[in-house]
Amino acid sequence: MAGAGATCCDKIAPHPCPCGVGLREGRPGASLLSLLLIMLLDNLPLVLFGVSLLYVSMAGRMRTYVKALVVQGCLLLLISLAYVRYLGLLHIVIIALEVVVVKVVVIPFFIMYTSKKLDIQGDGGSSGEGYLSVVVAAVAMFTSITVTGSLGLGLAICAVFIGLFIMTARRRPITHVIGYVVLGNGVFLMSLTLAFRAAFIVEAGMLIDVLAGMFIAGIFFNGIRSCLLTS
Repeated sequence: MAGAGATCCDKIAPHPCPCGVGLREGRPGASLLSLLLIMLLDNLPLVLFGVSLLYVSMAGRMRTYVKALVVQGCLLLLISLAYVRYLGLLHIVIIALEVVVVKVVVIPFFIMYTSKKLDIQGDGGSSGEGYLSVVVAAVAMFTSITVTGSLGLGLAICAVFIGLFIMTARRRPITHVIGYVVLGNGVFLMSLTLAFRAAFIVEAGMLIDVLAGMFIAGIFFNGIRSCLLTS
């Protein structure tokens, strides 16, 4: 007979022990699956951000680019909420307003508005270039995550690389602005991963959106239609 101080772990039962030992010893596969599921849910915004990077790398139409930028802005908002303990509530509110107003509304709206006014439907690249771009983006993503050992920092570096890749591989200046916005999203995510060291880095990363807005305004108000439509 078990002693008075015996716990439920000392008894042999077909069901998992409430304290968790029976779960670890009896069903290791279920425990591993639960752990992987919890890790996936915790990092779901980052995983979806990585998917959006692959999506924008193979995009060819303006609507696709704009949808990807809106999705990235929403995901960055969710990711930034996880850093409230490092930045404080006031900084998070300011960051949330900046992300919603600039990244989700203003920049995508002006990119779409400019492309419609100048009658630009896409970048003019072939489907083969899109598939090659997504392969390059996938290799860059795997390499950056493996080298850094961090999902957040690896995706941030990958976003910077994909933004530079779009700026150099695409033909039209309006698409170069989109690449610059993706690069800015990567810098913003990188600043969030370093927020526990210096909170002001986040504000510095937000300035890139201001420069992106200036680029869009310059393209539109200068009226360089002939340059935008050349292939």
